This record gives sequence, structure tokens and C-alpha cells, in this order.
Amino acid sequence: MMMSGWVSRGSAVVVSALAVTVVAAGVGVANTEDGYWYFDNYDVASFHEQGIDGSGVKIAVIDSVIDPDAPFLADANVTVHEPSFCVPQQEGGESVPAAISGGDVDDHGTNVTGFLVGNGDQGPKGIAPGAEITFYSWGDFAEDKCGSNPSEYRLDVGASLKAALDADADIVTISVGGGELLSTGEFADQLARAMRENVIITAGVPNDDLDVGVGFMTGNGVVGVGSVGEDGQTPSREAFDGAEDLVTVHNTNEWLDVVAPGVGLTLGGGASWEAPELGNGTSFATPITAGNVALALQANPEATPNQVLQLLIHNTGVDAPHEPVFDPTGEVGYGVVDTISLLGDDATKYDDVNPFILDGDDQSPTVEEIFGETAATADPEPSGEASSEASPSPAAPTAEPTTEPAPTDSGNTNTVVWIALGVLVALAIIIVAVVVASRRRAEN
Repeated sequence: MMMSGWVSRGSAVVVSALAVTVVAAGVGVANTEDGYWYFDNYDVASFHEQGIDGSGVKIAVIDSVIDPDAPFLADANVTVHEPSFCVPQQEGGESVPAAISGGDVDDHGTNVTGFLVGNGDQGPKGIAPGAEITFYSWGDFAEDKCGSNPSEYRLDVGASLKAALDADADIVTISVGGGELLSTGEFADQLARAMRENVIITAGVPNDDLDVGVGFMTGNGVVGVGSVGEDGQTPSREAFDGAEDLVTVHNTNEWLDVVAPGVGLTLGGGASWEAPELGNGTSFATPITAGNVALALQANPEATPNQVLQLLIHNTGVDAPHEPVFDPTGEVGYGVVDTISLLGDDATKYDDVNPFILDGDDQSPTVEEIFGETAATADPEPSGEASSEASPSPAAPTAEPTTEPAPTDSGNTNTVVWIALGVLVALAIIIVAVVVASRRRAEN
């Protein structure tokens, strides 16, 4: 399965989940309990016990469809926006629902949500179970709705992001890709709005460098997320290239900013969620990153979202805090998201600057489109280009101070002047009276 790009595929808008590899649990297969290493190795439960569980943070999930009755979503605070943003082309056509329960359904969106707020019952354990989730659907990919049938349905990606921003989301996490609509119209406007309003967006990158196209992660200011295994290695696999030669491909991408656990994770599966399985994918590393950011937002209530993003890149790996260093190979970006390091530092000491917003005409949206003017300082390179050290991107430009006086009301000004003159006259009279009285006393 490939993620589509910001480029045209004829008249079609191609939508798919990021590539996912799944291995069903069973005899001879690693127990799915081992698939909670992302939760156990980073002591996530200990932070939950301290009350750091994402409470008070609003997260918008944009994905396929969701089964809100999945056992691992029981008691989670999940609201489903209905209907989906896969809308019929013909008037009177049937809308695609966002929530689908029972039977064999597209489980991608359900599992993605599980890595945020799941309870671990036959599926993922969530990084931020106290967060408030609103789910926005792009359609049922298993039924190929809003996939390769543009004559029947169209995908309104701009409206999905607008809905999330209108609902005051703090974080938007996206593990699906799209086609030409991603780079045009309302979506581009809403992405600029998100950056302007300091909404944090995490988006998955393709699972290997043979995947065709790009997607949300190319947006200026968006955090592009790759995956890493328990051994700290980025995944690789053998595949055929265009010449049908067998090659080894890696989870590399020029737009990759950070990596997070995404290999050997427990997923919910089966017609009734009775068959959990192990799976891989940047699709799951992305909500894990979003969940960690939610914990950091809660743990740093005095910090801005931009400072939390700075906290993220200063606290990758175990040797933290550190100065951000970008990996030029495109495999790990600024490093591995580490819950323990992230929550062990103070975000308020960092600059209020989104490090992922870069200046340049090749950025979309541009700094001018986001803030309305050119930034005073900027990194000329996109976050994914080779660079040995990170350079902070510009924050919202500060307006030039005006030299013109603020307008005043002439009537009020005249009144003040007359009062002041009256006070001066009264003081003069008092002074004269005092002087005269003093002279009389001296004569007597």
C-alpha cells in the first residue's frame, strides 16, 4: 500500500493509509504482550500514575473510519464527527459514515486512535488516555470509498482540517495520505491557519523511500514522523525497485523530523477484535508522537505550543537535554521521541518559535502565507535537507512599531486643558494669599 502525494494522479484523488505490515498472533509468533514495549520501556504508566495522562488536551485524529465499540477504546473520551469527509459526488448520494461497528472493518483509524487513548484490551495502550479525542474520517478505505472512484465520491480534506481547527484542537495527528487536493484550495489555507494559531500537527512519512509521493508531512510547520524499533534501528525490508531488482529499502524521507516506536506493536484485529496482532508502521509512530506531545503540553501548562515543540527536539533519546542536531541521512531527523527525557525538562526555558516553520519560496505554506509578511530570520533549508545542526525557524514576525500617535478625542483633550488651567489659577490665588498674610504678620 502506498501513500499518495501532493501531485495529480490524473483526475483521481488517491487516498490510502500509510503502509502497514501486520503479523497475526499465533503459534510461533511473538506474543502480542511484547508489542507494548513502546509503553513499558518509556515508563509511560508511571507518568499516568502521577496524573500526566494528556488530560485537558484536545487531539483531532484524521484517518479512515473508526469502530468506537472496539474493546480497547472502552471508556475513552472519543467523539466521532459524522458523516465522514468522503462525500458523494451526486446530489442525494449516500454519505460514508465515519463510525462503523462490527464485522470486518477498516481497522486503521481505530488502531491509530488506540495508540492515543487505548486501554490495552485486545489492542493498543494509549500514551495519553486522558486526552479528548475527536475523530474525523476520510472514508472507508477497505471499501475503496474515496480511493480510486472519483466518479462516486470526493474527499474534502480542507473541510476536515477546518473542522478540527474550529473545534479548538491543540494537536492534529494524521496517519493517512492524499492526492492533489492536499496542495490546493482550502486545505492550504487551513494549514496556514493552523500554524498561525500554533496548533501542533504530526503526520506520518512513507514507510520506505520507494513509496511514491508525499503528503501532509511536507506542510510547512508540520512534524513529519518516522518509525523505529525496540532496538533503536529504523526498519528496512527487501523490495523490488522499478527495474525489478531486489534492493534493501529503509524508512528514510527528506521530510522526516523525528522517529518514534513503530515496529512490533500490538494492534487490534479480527472481525470482533478478538485476534490482536503485531504490526509495523509510521501510521502508529505518529499518534505515539502526538500522545507524547499531549503529555508535554499538560506537564508544561505555562509553556506555549511552540516551546513544547522546542522541548521535543531538545529531548530526543536518552542523552538529553541537548542542542538539536538534524540527521542528514533522513532516517531519524532530530532523533527518537523519548517520553522520559521529554517530561524531565522544562519547556518554558526554550524560545517561543516553531522549529519546523521554515522560510523559502519552496515551502508550503510560505511564511508570508502564514503570517502575512516575510520573517526577519529563517533557515533557508527545509527540515529534511542535509544539515549538521538545527537552525530555529522564525516565529510569527513582530509588527514594526508605529511612529504615529494614537488617535485622541478633541473634545476630551480640550476639557482636560481647561481643568488644568483652572487648577493652576487656584494655586496662584492660594500662593498670593499666603504671601500677603505673611507680610501682614511681619508688619505687626
